Amino acid sequence: MLRLKLDGHSYQHIGELAGISRQRVQQLLSPPAAVRRIVVNAYNGRCANCGIHVGYTGHVHHKGQEAESYNHIEQLELLCPTCHRVKHPGPPLPSRGDHPATHIELIKLSCLRCGHIWIPKKEEIRQCPRCKSAYWDKAK
Repeated sequence: MLRLKLDGHSYQHIGELAGISRQRVQQLLSPPAAVRRIVVNAYNGRCANCGIHVGYTGHVHHKGQEAESYNHIEQLELLCPTCHRVKHPGPPLPSRGDHPATHIELIKLSCLRCGHIWIPKKEEIRQCPRCKSAYWDKAK
């Protein structure tokens, strides 16, 4: 499994080949908890790249690609998730603007009685939220 990871295969792909879950592959190839604690303490819980405090939520990055020293402390550094993603560029993540849920068209309504403008919370509008007029869509 380690050779596949060093060759650039994803945890998902290695798991499919091995017949185990992606999470299990990641657990098997990650440094032991004691080594992880040493790395976090060595970097005072800060990202080695940008310096942001990440504590134990930071990612342990393998600097070297040699199988025999893969989980040696000298080959590990603590990174924030953003800096770790930069070190391992994969397929681009969808931007927020690309997500279908971000393309909701908001309708603004205006009361012709009091001039109040609002965005309705419901599809059926019964009255103006400010003046409570049921005739909000008809001029005085």
